[in-house]
Amino acid sequence: MGQLHYRPERQFDFFLGQLKKQSPREWTWLIGQFRNRLLPVLLSRAKNIHSTALMSQAEFAEEVFEECLLKFYELFEERVFEKYSDLEATIVRISDFKIKEGFAKIKRDQRLYFMNAEALSAMREKHLKKQDDQEKEKVELISEIHQHLSTLPPEDSNLILRYFNGEDLKDLAGEYNISPAACRKRKQRIIEKLKNLVIN
Repeated sequence: MGQLHYRPERQFDFFLGQLKKQSPREWTWLIGQFRNRLLPVLLSRAKNIHSTALMSQAEFAEEVFEECLLKFYELFEERVFEKYSDLEATIVRISDFKIKEGFAKIKRDQRLYFMNAEALSAMREKHLKKQDDQEKEKVELISEIHQHLSTLPPEDSNLILRYFNGEDLKDLAGEYNISPAACRKRKQRIIEKLKNLVIN
């Protein structure tokens, strides 16, 4: 299943077409090539993992390799590849990033795992306080917007409230006897006016 009867480097257009058709044979071969190229590098880099890490060097290498493949699948749909070496260059660039990401995750996990209960509690309180502060800011902003709404002409405040409550602009345009385009401009003008009132 992992062997091909042709050389992808020489028949790249055909090979790429098979990959785009999700051919198991071509994908299995390509993943095998990626594994042969990346895994020794990942294992070598994994030697830098501290002995207190929550995973072995081999587990780290495999996890990073899987993350590389997932990212490659994602980019494969978006990018243009003109030759086989473009595929290899892409997976290598991904691996450089994913290795750094993997080391950062290990350090974060270690900090959490070996953190004492007091430190964990402090971190949780800090997180909750941040959420509370953000929620307070949101409530204050909404309150301020409502105050400024009362300063607008009744038709404007009514239109914008109904729009943000989910009513369709076309329906609103019909009620106000204006075109949808004019209604859209009016809505945008009201929003800009509210923004200026809040900022100032």
